[in-house]
Amino acid sequence: MKKILMALAVVVMLLISLTSWGPTEREKAARELGIDLSGCATVSLYDTHSGNGDGVSCQVLSLEGRGFQERLRGDRGWSPLPLDDTAQALVYGLEKGDAGWGPYLIDGAGEPLVPEIREGYYCLVDRQPEEYREECQDILERYSFNLTVGLYDTETDILYICRFDT
Repeated sequence: MKKILMALAVVVMLLISLTSWGPTEREKAARELGIDLSGCATVSLYDTHSGNGDGVSCQVLSLEGRGFQERLRGDRGWSPLPLDDTAQALVYGLEKGDAGWGPYLIDGAGEPLVPEIREGYYCLVDRQPEEYREECQDILERYSFNLTVGLYDTETDILYICRFDT
């Protein structure tokens, strides 16, 4: 009986260690956005990614007192608001003439995951595999999305990191 319990304990410990391997969502986002997020406080997390990797997520982090705005000011990967058309369509929706896109970064009730931000910075990272990018350069015209959007609100010192995978 002791041998069976020991074997079960080893299996459970192995399973626990396997699930904790690899980078966390925060570490993936930090690498994709080119920023250091260590020590940031998590405000909220929304995630619908399923076993096949499809879904939408939004991490909300407090960056209070971290001097984040100064670091982003000279970073070529981050742009000051307002959002370009692609980011606008993804985050809040966009209408031009008779055409409309998005919003795509929404919760289960269809509401945008990111509130309106008046002052801040954003970064859009296209994670679509290179061979699929060549088929269609315009992100909004693709059949699938694999992207990360970072939005930093300088008024509240809040960072929104949204991932969208289809």
